[in-house]
Formats: sequence, C-alpha cells, structure tokens
Amino acid sequence: MEKLEQGYRWWSSLPRLERLVFRNPIAIRQKRAPSSMATAAMSKLTARSLQTERDNGHVDLLQKFLVASKNHPRTLDTAGVIGMLMSTISGASDTTATAMTATLFQLLQNPDCLKKLEAELMGLPEIPAYSNVSKLPYLDALIKESMRIFPSSNWPIERLVPAGGVTIAGMSFPEGTSVGCLPSSIHQNKGIYGEDADIFRPERWLVSDRQQVRVMEASHMGFSRGRRVCLGQNIAVMQLKKVITALVMKYKVRK
Repeated sequence: MEKLEQGYRWWSSLPRLERLVFRNPIAIRQKRAPSSMATAAMSKLTARSLQTERDNGHVDLLQKFLVASKNHPRTLDTAGVIGMLMSTISGASDTTATAMTATLFQLLQNPDCLKKLEAELMGLPEIPAYSNVSKLPYLDALIKESMRIFPSSNWPIERLVPAGGVTIAGMSFPEGTSVGCLPSSIHQNKGIYGEDADIFRPERWLVSDRQQVRVMEASHMGFSRGRRVCLGQNIAVMQLKKVITALVMKYKVRK
C-alpha cells in the first residue's frame, strides 16, 4: 500500500515528466491497441445496436446515451457514447477497491477493531442486506477512518484561479495559477482530527461532540467535496459496507 501511495504521488507531482514520456509527439502518433475497457464498451454498444426497442425491456444508461446521441448527434457522437460507456463501466472500480483494501488492511493490523466490528455484526445474516448494515455506527466510523488514513485519491485536486485572482487562506494567487491540495495533507491536520491524527482510530468519529464530528466530516476528502463530489459515493458506500461485512461474517479474518 505504501508503494501504491508513492506511485500516485510520483506521477501526480511530475505532470511535465508524464507529458515528456507518454504525451510527446512520437508517443502520441504511435498506434495503440484499444484498451480492454474500450473493447468492453464497443461490445456493449454493438450488442445493443442489434436489439430492437421491444427487446430492451428497460431504459438503462446506455439506452439514454443512445437517445441523447440520436437527438443531439453533434454533441454526443458515437465516440462520445463509447467514452460515456467507458466511464460508466470503470467508474469507482479502482477507488472503491482501494478503500475496501485499506479497510481490510486496517482490520488485520488492529485486531481490537476487528473484534468491535464482529460484535456489532453479531446476529445479522451471513450475507446481510444493505438495510442491515447501512446505519451501523462502528462500521461507518471504520470506513471513514480507513479512507482518512489512506485516501483513494491521493493527488492534488487542482483548479485554475479565475480572472482577477483569488485569496485562499490569506495567500493571493494570480489568475491562471493551478492550485490544489493533497487529501492526505488535510486528513493529517491535527487541528481538525486531533493530536493523534497520524494513527488509525475509528473511535474519533464516535464522540458525543457533534460539532467536532461535523468539522471532521466537512474536511474528509474521501469522495472529494463541493460541486465536484463523487456522484457515485452512495453506491460506493453501499458496496463497501456489504462486501466488508459479508467477508468478516463468512470468514475468520486474521493477520
């Protein structure tokens, strides 16, 4: 996990090197075989094109993409539909898997936390429904803390300063400047998460001070924040809670 985090930081911190290696004139002109994701998207599109509206029993995202392409071909052409399909197929797969791996890793590293989770799950079905696990306090705290210690997106979430410049945290930036912050830096802020911000402790989310919890939640960048918050975060949380609890209940998870 440490190597993975370093890899994220390496490439995200050296965009010029990335452009030099992968986006130079020679590399751009080279013909590359379609990615497995593009192949999967093409397969879905081809299969759907062979169906009639009667064959397609329900309106899914692909059907909506095709209707939009038919109504607005200049805005969404065939290549655009394939791009949307690739985003839909791949969306959240890596980040959710990373969050799940981080949570399971922390459970293995902290047997006491595993025991508390097992106690909270006592009496539930072996493969629980989401309604069984959606509001479990310790499970919720466990996932939040795991994503805080090891955020899935560990690169600067950059934005360009608009015309006229901007002042952020008392510092002035001219227009056109790329500014951003590392989620891991915010997550390690002792002024927000306490003097032990560098250690894994799910109980920090279970304090009675609701104002403190709100401040921590507002600073949590696991799914980004504001207008660009992850649109699939509710699905991701559902997957995390169902898979983690199913694994813990069905198997003896030990280091």
